[in-house]
Amino acid sequence: MVSWLTLLTLAITLPIAFIIWGGSIAWIFYGFLVWISSVGIKIVLAWQGNLLLSKSGLLAKAITNGIISAVSELGLAALALIFIGTTNVDIPDIMLYAVSAGVTELLVISIYGMFEKREPETVKKWKISAKHCFLARNLFPIERMVALIGHIGSRGLVGIAIIKGYLWPITVALITFSTTDGLANYGVLKNWDWFNGTILKNFLLATGSLALIELVLLITIILFLS
Repeated sequence: MVSWLTLLTLAITLPIAFIIWGGSIAWIFYGFLVWISSVGIKIVLAWQGNLLLSKSGLLAKAITNGIISAVSELGLAALALIFIGTTNVDIPDIMLYAVSAGVTELLVISIYGMFEKREPETVKKWKISAKHCFLARNLFPIERMVALIGHIGSRGLVGIAIIKGYLWPITVALITFSTTDGLANYGVLKNWDWFNGTILKNFLLATGSLALIELVLLITIILFLS
C-alpha cells in the first residue's frame, strides 16, 4: 500500500514541482505524445527485428530488442526536442518533458494491469510467493518505481545533452536504457520465474542500479550547470 501511495504521490507532485520550478505546461503534452508515438514505433521495429532474427539465439534477440527500445524511445525524444526547438528551453522544461513520459507509462501500464485477465495458475503462484517474499508481494509498484526513475534519468540526460551541447550523456543513456530493456527481454525469452525471490532480487538490483546511475549523473550535471 505504501509503495502504491509513493507512486501516486510522485505521479502528481513531480510535474507540479517542475512547473513551479519554471517548466512550461506544454512539455507535459510533448512528453505524453512522444512516449505514445515511440512505443508504437518500438513495437513495429521489434516485430521486424524478431522476424529477421528468428533463427538467432536468445541473447542476440534480447540485445537487439534492447537497442531498438532505447533508440525508439530516446531517439524520438531527442528528435522531437530538436524539432520543437531548443530556444528558451531550460532544465525545468526538460525535466517536465522527461517526467511526463515516465508518468504516462506508469499510468498506462497501471490501468492496463487493472483490466488484464490473469491466468489462475499465475495468480496462484504469485500468492504462494507473496506470502514469504517482499519483492514478489510488491513487484509491480517496485518495478514501476525503478522504471519511472529510469525514464526520468535517461530522458533527462538526453534532453540536457541537446540543449547544453554535452552529447556524451546521450551515449550513457542509450547504453543504460538498452541494457535495462535488453535484460528484461532476455528474462521473458528465457521464461524466468518472476515470482522467484532470487531472480527478482538480482533483476531489480541490476535495473535499479542502472536507473540510479542515470539519475545521479543527471543530478550531477544539473548541479554543475547551476
